[in-house]
Amino acid sequence: MKLSIIIPAMNEEKSIGNVIDGVKKNISLKENEYEIVVVDSSKDKTAEIAKSKGARVVKFMKRGKGFAMMKGVEESKGKIILFMDADGVNPPEYIDKMIEEVEDNSIVLVGPNPKRIEKDVSLHDKVIFFIYYNIATCLYRIGGMKFNVDPLTGYRAMKKKLWDSFNLKHGDFLIESEMNIKAKKNNVKIKQIECSFVQRVGGLGKSKLATNPFQIVKIGCYIVKEGLKLRFSNFKR
Repeated sequence: MKLSIIIPAMNEEKSIGNVIDGVKKNISLKENEYEIVVVDSSKDKTAEIAKSKGARVVKFMKRGKGFAMMKGVEESKGKIILFMDADGVNPPEYIDKMIEEVEDNSIVLVGPNPKRIEKDVSLHDKVIFFIYYNIATCLYRIGGMKFNVDPLTGYRAMKKKLWDSFNLKHGDFLIESEMNIKAKKNNVKIKQIECSFVQRVGGLGKSKLATNPFQIVKIGCYIVKEGLKLRFSNFKR
């Protein structure tokens, strides 16, 4: 199997069906060349809907996006792993491009920036995204990392063997930051593809990360700490 699309999900019954439909509509691979793995910790009908759409559902009640991603990779069969969010913010028309861009030593990110925001996005979400994006990209500059897309995007692809080499530890929302930092440390190329920022189902006010100030502060502190380490190690050289 060439590709495993891994979707961590918790109570996403309003969006998971459209996400899976979008994947099937936009991917050019044959059905036997890819799989959709939904790692589900929901108490609603997310799993039922995902199964009805043809996805393989892995029930996993341990909390934490990172743990769900790790479980998805453990259960996956593809040589390439591609992560998507379950809330409908990742445009599926980029899947083929992501597969095309993946190399042995590269991660492909697809994410929005403030210059590409769809007209139907609420003013509230536009403001939150603008602030969050600029803070995140500025923090990453401490470590000499430049991002033109959301650096914490959950929409990313890589070879499974590259994922294994990272030996990722963080089981929460820190996992994307840990991945970015380890890529920089190991000279792994991060390929960035811009997409539009679209309205999240329920708005950013319902986002599990946006409503968790502790996680936001924790991510920021981690990026600064690891960024300074990178700067210091480069300076010593």
